[in-house]
Amino acid sequence: TTDYPACLLYLDLYEKFPNAKVILSIRSKGGESWRESVEETIGTLCGYGVKPPFSFIPFFRRFCNDLTPFLWERTGIVPMNTMVPGTFLKYADNMAQAYDKWVENVIKTIPAESLLVHKASDGFAPICKHIGIPETECPAKYPYVNDRAEAIRLSQFFYTVTLLFWPVVIAFLLGIGAFCFTRKRRSRDSKIKHE
Repeated sequence: TTDYPACLLYLDLYEKFPNAKVILSIRSKGGESWRESVEETIGTLCGYGVKPPFSFIPFFRRFCNDLTPFLWERTGIVPMNTMVPGTFLKYADNMAQAYDKWVENVIKTIPAESLLVHKASDGFAPICKHIGIPETECPAKYPYVNDRAEAIRLSQFFYTVTLLFWPVVIAFLLGIGAFCFTRKRRSRDSKIKHE
């Protein structure tokens, strides 16, 4: 249950594979820390996906209209079948509580012998032990791949693109209009000179 969307299917997967080992990644500072991270990163991206030009791209349209509501509803942040795409951050007050409840539910539903509750600061050693990898084969360094600063830069890029899209389109259309008008006028002026 380490990340979206697979973590939302942890119980379905565990029921299908009852001998599986489950690793629940948690934040050392709990739900409030997760809420802050989501608000600054993936939570903002959802709002941009419903705005042009991203709303014209099928991938973004499906992500924002289908997958995003599923993610937040299934997590417990938004009541099922009520989320309007692009409105995720209006539910921000529910996020910390939903996170804490999610952790509690995973711990309640997975037998203790199958579950490892893990923090990134714990490193690989507990994971290796949980899934039966000898200590000598366990990686020494734990990866750090979900960089908040990078996600914020991506969010700022999306914001800039949505902000500039219509002005650029209008400027482009005005430019084409001016070009066509000038060309037509030159053509007309040229015909008048030759007559």
